[in-house]
Amino acid sequence: MPIIAFVWRPGEISPRVSEMAQNTGSRAIFDFSTMGPEALHSFLQKADPVGRVSDIKISASTLMNPSVGRLLKETGARNLWVECPSRFSPGDPSALLERLRTLSEDYRCFPIVGDVPLLAAMVKEDSGIGASPSRVARPPDS
Repeated sequence: MPIIAFVWRPGEISPRVSEMAQNTGSRAIFDFSTMGPEALHSFLQKADPVGRVSDIKISASTLMNPSVGRLLKETGARNLWVECPSRFSPGDPSALLERLRTLSEDYRCFPIVGDVPLLAAMVKEDSGIGASPSRVARPPDS
């Protein structure tokens, strides 16, 4: 399914942006890639107290922070767009892939990748990245 999305700066979080995305069937992705997990959490608590922001973009270094999962549970975020620059994981990308797999259990993870070997590692059948998270309601089988 194709996705039409618009990337917004954190200061542009507003009910109007979220409603526009919902009404048009697009996504409003808020780019927090320059913030660490604590700053991200603090900002979302203040700017989005009702949890309307569901799509956020974070950096690979924020993804790797052990506290990010706990902090995300306290927000309305459901979809993580993760900037994965090749210079972040030269050689063996196993730590990055494992972290994406772990978070994919609770969130839909969308890695943003331009590195061909890293992309190849992510699309392996057994990677578990991008799989539907367990907490997302699924329709019953027909």
